[in-house]
Amino acid sequence: MTSSMISIDPDKRDDIYYRYKMPSVQVKVESSGNGIKTVVPNIHDVCTAINRPEEVLMKFFQAEVGAQSTKMEKSDKFFIMGNHTQERIQDKIYDFIRMFVLCRGCGNPETHISVKREKNGGSLSMSCGACGEVRKINDCSTRYITAFATYFKNHPQAAHSSGAGTAEARENVGHAARVPGQQNNKLVGKRVVQKSDMAETREPPHNVLARYMKEHEGNKEGIICCCMELISSYNLKERLGPQLVLNAIAAAEDKFITGLRRYAYLLKRFCHLPESALRDLEADELAKTEILQRHAQLHNVTLDECTRICIKHLKPERLVVVLFVLFLEGVVKSDMIGIWLSNEKTFAKLEPDVRAEIEKALKPLLNWLNVEVVKREDAKATAPIADEEKGGARKDAGEDMKKGKGKK
Repeated sequence: MTSSMISIDPDKRDDIYYRYKMPSVQVKVESSGNGIKTVVPNIHDVCTAINRPEEVLMKFFQAEVGAQSTKMEKSDKFFIMGNHTQERIQDKIYDFIRMFVLCRGCGNPETHISVKREKNGGSLSMSCGACGEVRKINDCSTRYITAFATYFKNHPQAAHSSGAGTAEARENVGHAARVPGQQNNKLVGKRVVQKSDMAETREPPHNVLARYMKEHEGNKEGIICCCMELISSYNLKERLGPQLVLNAIAAAEDKFITGLRRYAYLLKRFCHLPESALRDLEADELAKTEILQRHAQLHNVTLDECTRICIKHLKPERLVVVLFVLFLEGVVKSDMIGIWLSNEKTFAKLEPDVRAEIEKALKPLLNWLNVEVVKREDAKATAPIADEEKGGARKDAGEDMKKGKGKK
């Protein structure tokens, strides 16, 4: 039976962009009468996801639900005496996560538990691999301190692994047993807090956006908000916005060019600077130059990514159709196409025959746009951001061309 993946942080259950996931707990009630018990078949998977030992989690269940918990050594099966529902066990797991997994400072689950033995019993500390905070866990019972201490004593490798209590650490006990105790103490003392491998399990952002676009087609505001959330949560730079949109279109649509027209509004939103930045053009020359460079970079990234997608998924000569659509939809201006093509680096990494094929296919479009391409090693964005009169006239001409084709 396959478990659905849910958020590790219980407060993020409804956040579709939260990247730390774990399988929802499964329960199976066995026997009857006085011998009735609740088996937790996927306890290993849950504990691997939260990087905590199964033994400690079961000890937590035992204390919280007031029932004995046992492990069957032969089948490696964990169970709790009594009849307990899936909802109750899941709530107790979330209580455990709040206490022993989530950082008290930033709420991130990339944490490590360490035990400090003292005369009065000892203490637990939680170090966060995300924000670096190290904090004592003062609100826990001594039974949990003992449980963690016993586990680390029996599994020395887990005490200095990145994410204590993982299933992988338990499998490496044989290797840990060969490490001398003195060497283990040195490793624990010099341990560097590392980020958990959970950070590498995130789904690519363009796949998330593509799925959202399919499920919410027509909801323009929702799709724009989703894209902005992804840029923020994945910490993407401004220039990666157009790449995210274009790759999402390629993943969501069977026909890329059709999708390009459908989601032109989205691409336009992320390859154009906001109005607040455009108003700064009246500021000093230095600010104006910086804005023009940012604007040119966004357009260059858009056109470069379109070239890559055409070569990978379509045919190189289809780039001329893509540029024509981008121009008609107001995503790019003719002067920016000219600046982009004037840069020697634009097609520098392409095979000579592919480059020649693209340049040949582009000639009719460039003649129609009245764009002159002068090859330079590094073309700068010196052209104005918008040439409204030219752009508007050419766009009208483009509509006339399309209507003429339609009549034929």
